[in-house]
Parts: sequence; structure tokens; C-alpha cells
Amino acid sequence: MIGRRMALIFLLTGSLVVSACSMSASPVGPTDGDDPAVPCETGLEPTSSSGFTEQPVEYKQEIESLPDKKTLTYFPGVLESMSLTLEQLIKVLGTSFDLQENKALCLDTYSFPQYGLAFDFDSINKEITTIWLNEKPYYVNSGFFKIQDFNYDGIADKIAAYEDEQYNGHILIINGASLKFSDKELAFFGGRCDIEILPQFGTGKENLLLVKTLGGDNGDVLEWKKDGELSSILPADYSELSGRILVTVEADKAVMVNKDRDLLYVCPLSGRLAKNLKNQSSAGAHRLDITLSCEKSGDSILLKVRTSLQVRLTSSYNFIDSTDGTYCDVAQVTQKYKYLGRGEWQEESIDGSAKYEGSSPDIDISLADLSMAGLTLYDDYQITKGLLDISSFNSLELSEGVIAEKDGLCVGITRKKVSYLSVETGSQKATSKGLKPGDAREKALSLYGIPDKGYVEDSHWTYYVLSEEKSEYNSSVLVNTLNIEFEDEKVCRIWISAYVTAY
Repeated sequence: MIGRRMALIFLLTGSLVVSACSMSASPVGPTDGDDPAVPCETGLEPTSSSGFTEQPVEYKQEIESLPDKKTLTYFPGVLESMSLTLEQLIKVLGTSFDLQENKALCLDTYSFPQYGLAFDFDSINKEITTIWLNEKPYYVNSGFFKIQDFNYDGIADKIAAYEDEQYNGHILIINGASLKFSDKELAFFGGRCDIEILPQFGTGKENLLLVKTLGGDNGDVLEWKKDGELSSILPADYSELSGRILVTVEADKAVMVNKDRDLLYVCPLSGRLAKNLKNQSSAGAHRLDITLSCEKSGDSILLKVRTSLQVRLTSSYNFIDSTDGTYCDVAQVTQKYKYLGRGEWQEESIDGSAKYEGSSPDIDISLADLSMAGLTLYDDYQITKGLLDISSFNSLELSEGVIAEKDGLCVGITRKKVSYLSVETGSQKATSKGLKPGDAREKALSLYGIPDKGYVEDSHWTYYVLSEEKSEYNSSVLVNTLNIEFEDEKVCRIWISAYVTAY
């Protein structure tokens, strides 16, 4: 890391005053119908009834509305920095700061020691990823911030989302009138948190937030009440169904039953799922996972509660999910609710299906398919030299983990091997099978098949590819992933990750 103190000078422009035209006001316009009007040298149309104005036209530059220094140096006001650029932060906090550059992880840390404040900036995306206040982190790489008059009292409120040092998600509202804040803790965001703000919603004039994430339950519906409380208004019984589902897992299938709701699903297992189950303990061989999705529909809100039956692929500890194993979806039951207002919900329907129909399918994806733009997972780092400039990284950094980016391709290197690859919307880089951002969902399905985690209609698919790492004394099963994300039925992001990465 390189530390240095920098001083920047910003020039602020006031207002610009120009004359509408530099001509006298003596006889103006044509003397008869054949003479053209005399043109104005500035190109501006005359504004007075006589054809010109002697009053100068004043063009004022719009002044930035920035928070004050006190706001940004205390919690929760410091969260407002999420909405600011680096230049705006320096305008508020001053030019007395330290800069540490971590080229390996593409992070620039700007420290303002006089305020106990620091910001980690992603030097690729030019965004704040972490706010440090008195050495306490607020992770905002998947955060949210918006200023809006939420309760219609004529004063703007502030809505923010961040993750704390334990990676628990938080939704926070600062009341613009009282400056008091309300906080609701959720599960981790999983890299995404979108919030739809619904002020004065419905006949009850409720102030609601629809929260959508990729972690935890994937969603929530929150109400900001008049007394300042921020609370979930999900149906009280939304998770009860999972407690009444019976599951048995046999050689090549799983059976899912709920007698109360007359549900029965026989779920074929892929060949590798069936094979791996034979070599594992029956304890924890399956689990039920609940996810939520909510959306505004006309004058109401629709909530989908999905209970997914998942069967264990491998018992290796999953550090991302903090679970003893990696699981694949094999069946789902979806309950649909309609919001009636004042915390009341009405169940509209319940339906389900096995994920795979007919014979047990196998995902035909190998380690060789975990490839993009000519690079494959676990390639030696030397291969990247033709595509990336990695000359600034030393041997230790290449072992511990670095990130490099060029032309929309992001590459991670760990233990001197390629451990991560990604492309996003705007890039024309493709996977070895020919999938790239902008391609239709149907193409992704035809190239890679039904995902291991997620369903065909979902916005995020994950495929698991197992590999083995052998040492002198033992061997380990590694779980590598191919992930495809969608927006408006088009591929918006593809990322490939090794079991061990730098991030």
C-alpha cells in the first residue's frame, strides 16, 4: 500500500452575465416587407416588444446541495455519503486526507483522521464500498440511499440501507422534521438491496417499503408508522407451511408431502445428486428454504412466498451461506398473497411443482466450461498477461489475491491462478459456450440447462461444478460456480468463481 497526502483545489464558478445582443436600439426591423430582420450576433431571439432588450440576460449556475460537515461525521448522517462522489466528499470534508491505494484489490482508501472517518472506494466502478466511522465499518457496496418526503409532512426524509460489521442488513429512515431515525435489521443482502418507496399507500395512507435482496429471505415489506417505528408487516403465518411439509429422499428421487394442503410432489434427482447422497450421512440430506418476493400491482401489493425443497450436493462447509453443505433446488411450493391494508393479507393461491420433470437430468458443465474471453478458472496467472496489465502486482499480492479489469472483463487471481471472471451489461466478452450480456434468457437455458440453484423464472441462476484438490495426506471437494443474472429477460451479468477467492 502506498500512503500519501494530497491537496486539491476546486474552483467554483459563480454566475455568468452576457448581453443579449451588442446592437443599438435605433430603428429596428425591416423598413418595408422585403428587408430581412437584422440578425443578432449572439443567436438569441430578441425579447422586447421593439425587437431587442437593453437589459442583460443573467444565467446562474445551479449550486450543489451538499450535506454539511457535521452531518457526514456522525451516524447516521454519514450514510448520506453513499450518494456523493469523491469530489463532493472532499468539498465538504476538506483536502486534508490520507490516501492508501490497494492496487491488488482495486480499492482506494481516503482517510480523514481528524474526523475518525474513512471511505473505501472501488477504483473500477468509482463507488464507495465501505464507510469507516471511528473504526466501525458500514458496508454499502450493495447499499441504498434516497432523499424523499416519505411521510408527506413537507420535509424531506432520508432512506438508507447498509450492512453492519456482522454483515446483517439494515434499513434505516431519518425523519427530516425530528432528525430521529428508525432502524430495522434484516439478513445479509447478498450483493443487492433495492427499495421501492410507497408513501401514503392505499386507503390507510400507509408509508411502505418493498425490500428486495439476494440474501436472507430475499425480501420484506416494511411500514414506517406515525410513531416512528419501522416494522415488517409480512403475513404472520407465511412460514408455517414449511413446518408441515414431510420429505423423504430415496435413491434417485425426493418426495414432498403436505396433507393439510393436499400437496404431493415426486421430484427426480440428477445423477450426481443421487451419487453424492450415497456417500454422505442421511442427516441434513435435505432442507427447506423460504424466499420472498414482493411487487406493487395496481392499488395493491402482491407477495410470493416460495418454500423450496433442496437436496445436498456436497457436505463441504459453505462459507458463503454459513451452512454445512451446498444444496440444489428440486421442488417448490409457492403461496401468493394480496395486501388488503393495515397489516392484513389474503392468500390468493397455492401451487407447486417438481423442478425436473421426467427422467433425472444431469448438468453437462465441466471445469473447462468455466471459461470466459479465453481464460478458464484455475489457469496460471501468466496466461492473463496478453489480456491484462498485471505488471504492478508483486508475487505476494498474486498469491493472496488481486483484481484486474479491462474492456469490461474483471479477473481475480488467487494463489497465482485465475479464481474469478465476470462481465456485465455493455461488454461483448462471452463465455466459452457463447453466452454474453444482452443475450435472451432462452439462450442461456439452451446452453447451460436448468440451474442447480434458482428456477427458470428467477433473476439469478447458479450452477455448481465440483473439482477435487489433492494433497499428500488427503483430498478435498471444491465447489466452483457459474452465475447468470437477468434483467428484463436479458442476461445482465455473468460471473464465474472458484471455491477460494480473494473477495
